[in-house]
Amino acid sequence: MMKMSLPLIALALSGCGIGAPAPFAKDAETPPDVRHGAETSPSTDLPEEDVPAGRGGAVPVIFDGRFDDWAGVPVAASDPAADGGPSGLDLTVLRMADDGARLYLDLDLGKEIELDWGNGLSLFLCCDDVADSAREIRWDFGFRSGSLVEGAQEKALTYGDLGFTAAPATTASRFEVAMTLDALASLLGDCARDAVRLRIEDRTVGGDRLPDSGWLRFRPSGEALPAPPLPSLERTPGTLRVVTWNVLWSGIVDPSLTPHYRRVLQALDPDVIALQEILEHGEVHNLLLDWFPGEWWEYSGYGNVVTFSRYPRRWEWPGSYSPLDSRITAAAFDLPQAGMFVIFNAHLSFGDQDVERQQEADSFIAYLRDLQTPGGAVDMPAGTPFVLVGDMNFVGDRAQLETLLTGAIHDTETFGPSHAPDWDGTSLEDRFALQAGRRDACTWRAPDGDFWPGKLDYMILPDSVVSVAGEFVLDTALLPDELLEAHGMERDDTDVSDHFPVVTDLVLPSR
Repeated sequence: MMKMSLPLIALALSGCGIGAPAPFAKDAETPPDVRHGAETSPSTDLPEEDVPAGRGGAVPVIFDGRFDDWAGVPVAASDPAADGGPSGLDLTVLRMADDGARLYLDLDLGKEIELDWGNGLSLFLCCDDVADSAREIRWDFGFRSGSLVEGAQEKALTYGDLGFTAAPATTASRFEVAMTLDALASLLGDCARDAVRLRIEDRTVGGDRLPDSGWLRFRPSGEALPAPPLPSLERTPGTLRVVTWNVLWSGIVDPSLTPHYRRVLQALDPDVIALQEILEHGEVHNLLLDWFPGEWWEYSGYGNVVTFSRYPRRWEWPGSYSPLDSRITAAAFDLPQAGMFVIFNAHLSFGDQDVERQQEADSFIAYLRDLQTPGGAVDMPAGTPFVLVGDMNFVGDRAQLETLLTGAIHDTETFGPSHAPDWDGTSLEDRFALQAGRRDACTWRAPDGDFWPGKLDYMILPDSVVSVAGEFVLDTALLPDELLEAHGMERDDTDVSDHFPVVTDLVLPSR
């Protein structure tokens, strides 16, 4: 995942009761809606609000960019609607929670934006105790960076320094934000474990802020929630296990990395393996034949995606559809009980290529419409189970994901009319597998990169004919020693790629 850099911009910083340090500058390209302008520094005697931690102690937030689990968390601060500035950002509601390990924010911005680019939104944090408030954190969302300020000294911060992440990775008007309490304590002092003060503001000219004056106080619960139960790594009986994994540019055939991939795939024991960023299809096929008993069938396209199955291929099916180019391949194979099953394996355009990804999403729906309409180049019988998996690279406009789910084609002149993609005339389902041992749907991270972790790898299916019996994202670093040993894996095995394998046990209809 890559994006373009941002421009030179100077913004003034107001302190957390310590005055206004010197302005800072960023060597980057200007986000389209950010203006250079003065910032009003709040006085230290403005009113403050106490914000409890969820009224019942720690809150088991599921970090997936959805918000059902926030329903019982009280509003920490609210702000009148329609009082935002020219940028259109309108900070309306903020909720806060913690689970003993991370501090969470539920932030409603009143406008759909890309959180990691093109905005002037900033978060300010310091300790609540005035005696300990000499240090202040400023995090600039649109620059994906921040600073730790102490007097005239300023230290640059990355998302890793804060343990920072946000979801969803696409554009939205509401976001979940998380930072680790350990990181805050390391930067601000142990006082951050007792209480912090914070505010959020749009630092463009005339921008909104929350709260309108003063600061919010938040007292972490001090209650460490237990990790969620670990899923069984064993497949659910009677299901089809599908693993999708971006293997980081042919890493699986690198002799120094191959043992890691072997241990993981043998432990997961899949029926279908969908790989991305791999060109040596034949070499991987030979590895699978060596690692597993029995036959493996290969489904290769013209790009860097390849699908392998334990079940025989239907050779009359084309491996790709010309408007999709090399980004999505289709594989049909026969299962003993369910009959035909179709898997679409995708690696969509990366970074800031929103136009290309939208074309790829449009063309997939056009292909699916052709398959589901009798009389096309190849017909998929009504009710045939299928899934779309892979590295979708959804880091920009969420419209691309909406197209895949709802069938709403944007370029109808090129790709024809929109098409409801599930067999019952409804939308497809976007699955949210969580990391084994953590309430987090992250599937990608780059510790040395510019972008915080997020969900880039997807399992999308028609829930009218396909259901899920079990699912998880595998990060071996989270597993206890006894589980690693029982399955023949080592703690750093999934570190071989910037993506984690996503595992799904599918329940398919019998024929």
